[in-house]
Amino acid sequence: MKRIVWPSVFLMLLVLSALPVWSQTVGAKRYWVYFTGKTNSGYSLDRPQEFLSEKAIARRERQGIPITEDDLPVSQSQVDALIQAGAKVIHRSRWFNAVSVEVQNPVVLQKISSFSFVQATSAVHTYKCENDERLGDLSEVSSLKTHEAAASQAVYDYGLAYHQTYMLGGDYMHAKGFHGEGMLIAVIDAGFWEVGTRVAFDSLRMNGHLMGTRDFVDGGTSVYEDHTHGMQVLSVMAGNLPGALVGTAPEANYWLLRAEDSGSEKVMEEDNWVVAAEFADSVGADIIHSSIGYTTFDDATEDHSYADLDGKTTVVTKGAEKASSKGILVVNSAGNKGSSPWKYVAVPADGADVLAVGAVDQFKIWAYFSSKGPTYDGRIKPNVVAQGLSTIIASVAPDASPSPRIQTGSGTSFSAPLVSGLAACLWQAHPNATNKQLIRAIEQSGDQYFAPDTLKGYGIPNFAVASMILDGMTRDNFDNDQLIQAYPNPFGDELHFYFYSAVNQTVLIELFNAMGQRLFNDEKRFVSNTYNMVEVEGFPPLPQGVYMLSVSTPIRTFTLPVFSKGIK
Repeated sequence: MKRIVWPSVFLMLLVLSALPVWSQTVGAKRYWVYFTGKTNSGYSLDRPQEFLSEKAIARRERQGIPITEDDLPVSQSQVDALIQAGAKVIHRSRWFNAVSVEVQNPVVLQKISSFSFVQATSAVHTYKCENDERLGDLSEVSSLKTHEAAASQAVYDYGLAYHQTYMLGGDYMHAKGFHGEGMLIAVIDAGFWEVGTRVAFDSLRMNGHLMGTRDFVDGGTSVYEDHTHGMQVLSVMAGNLPGALVGTAPEANYWLLRAEDSGSEKVMEEDNWVVAAEFADSVGADIIHSSIGYTTFDDATEDHSYADLDGKTTVVTKGAEKASSKGILVVNSAGNKGSSPWKYVAVPADGADVLAVGAVDQFKIWAYFSSKGPTYDGRIKPNVVAQGLSTIIASVAPDASPSPRIQTGSGTSFSAPLVSGLAACLWQAHPNATNKQLIRAIEQSGDQYFAPDTLKGYGIPNFAVASMILDGMTRDNFDNDQLIQAYPNPFGDELHFYFYSAVNQTVLIELFNAMGQRLFNDEKRFVSNTYNMVEVEGFPPLPQGVYMLSVSTPIRTFTLPVFSKGIK
């Protein structure tokens, strides 16, 4: 299908050189041209609504981030001068005051270099995307059926996807009423095959949660005929197939941004990623989710080295850091090179303010393929991990097919969106938090926060714990068990409670009336650093009045008064 170039695409790019180096770029056809200023741009910092959406402005105001000159669009008069010189303008960058151009004749480059407003140029390079996931069938997750009883207590009918959500405390966030409402997630990927028609995304479309699409590879807005990878990544966050798969942020809003050319050689330009990131900022995205990363170029002499993983060298990491500076939470998959000679995280996961997500299996054991840390400058990476081995994702089978509508996928591409979706729920619960406060709370909630390593970072986060941290509790408080809340209260024929278990243990659950008579008792087994939603079931019809819920661990007993609405 023929596409046209979308003229209002945004781009940002690291300035690689302070001065033009023509001898290194003569053989190339596409270049970045960096301007010295934004003279006569036609825009003003006093009128930000002309170049930023209301939501983008509100995000900055909420986090105390000023609107600065790098938010202004590039000067149109300077762009026009390049066009008149014979260059074809491809992309524009507000943040780094640059445009990419296509030039057929080196003489045009020489002419451009003579302009007083041109600071520097550099050739656009082609990169290989680190994106090698393994797909499987549901036979890989038969052991997860043991969790179906627990899943029946949850707000959603997650099906086999319950375990990957429960592992992160996601069922707690959903039960508390946080499903991502009002949050905007920009998903940067290789394509979103059939998202416009597939049943898994019916609620996304019908409820107005799909805000739009953009193609930064070929231009235009058509992304539904491209790669299946983005569709399956999106399903982990936004999919809604009750009884089979419910994503971690099913009520969030989404922009779908294609930035990777997933042809047979899987090549793309890192620049496309930052194009999409700047666009995501302009439309007001709260979160950028990216399950793509980069380690090598088409030209092996330009491959990234371990020394590049310092959080400030590569183009795409610079872009991710700039996005973070605008108040966006950037979540990126760590990469799948853990068992390869490279072994380290891919960029932009090395960014200091990028939440890099590695992978574990259903038993919380590090997945062999998950890329490792630390960064070259010694920082912990990945930051956290989630289930990325046999993750439940949407199937590529046709909707009319008798085949299951879900399948498994293995890779950090599928662990990362679990975290992105729940980060949206967490931010919804704490709208005044900054993106960096969110990252800190998610790290502190990890099950190995006090002993991070190069495989799992701070470990498996618990978003119930992260929410409590943002409420003001310190991480040290979670060295002890806690009985948090019972609901509904007053209760009728159903009663639930939340219990944080600091260690692996069996607890005794009891319900007493005002005279001390025991009306119910049961035992539950909890694992360490988990926030558990427990259903008290099987008690007789109770008259109106005050009752006492008791939860006893091997070392102490918690009690909580609860109120019955009475027999109807």
